Amino acid sequence: MIKLSGIAKTFGSTHVLNGLDLAVEPGRFVALLGPSGSGKSTLLRIIAGLDTPDSGTIAIDGSPADNLPAGRRRTGFVFQNYALFEHMTVFENIAFGLRIRPWRQRLPADAIKARVAELLYLVRLDGLGPRVPGQLSGGQRQRVALARALAVDPRILLLDEPFAALDREVRHELRERVKEIQAELRITTMFVTHDPDEATALADRIVVMNRGRIESDTDTLAGAAFDGRERDAVAAAATPSTWSVF
Repeated sequence: MIKLSGIAKTFGSTHVLNGLDLAVEPGRFVALLGPSGSGKSTLLRIIAGLDTPDSGTIAIDGSPADNLPAGRRRTGFVFQNYALFEHMTVFENIAFGLRIRPWRQRLPADAIKARVAELLYLVRLDGLGPRVPGQLSGGQRQRVALARALAVDPRILLLDEPFAALDREVRHELRERVKEIQAELRITTMFVTHDPDEATALADRIVVMNRGRIESDTDTLAGAAFDGRERDAVAAAATPSTWSVF
């Protein structure tokens, strides 16, 4: 359970988040949909502990997380630009989070090797462990980033426009795999997108944001109860002509 209460964030004179309230139940797949500057990515970074709100409170699984360092929040973060270590192999990138744990929590080398092999299979990159990122396609690099985020067994997975830099075919293939993995692991997932079609294809709940506030919040129940009227409402809320961008 993620509970955000009164979250506000300002960069200079720009109010990026304006007293935002949001609760996300365990195992949900939530899309944050809206224009650039609406506060979507900032909200993810605050949940992960990468940014600090000016005011408001954060609770994860019923416990206050406001002063909890990023490394102790058990979140996995996938960035749009992959953020891979170019000098490391695929194996080393995925194993990184496991290897830097405090020594009392660190897995033995054999267990790390087995965990990385499991994740390579999960994201369909079997046999590519020895390669470096420069030898991979964009889709493969994003799969490595996803595997790295999952390696530490996070309770929350945060995806910041993970498909934006990919071509149409690869984007469709990867988003289907992400949907399968989320359903298999039942991990609470939040992802940022500008694309209403992508949001409806993946999420079981769509939160439309604009100017640091929530404009609509639709529970799609993985599409089962998302009828034509609801689709029209989300599309209207997410139409660029209706957005006010800073």
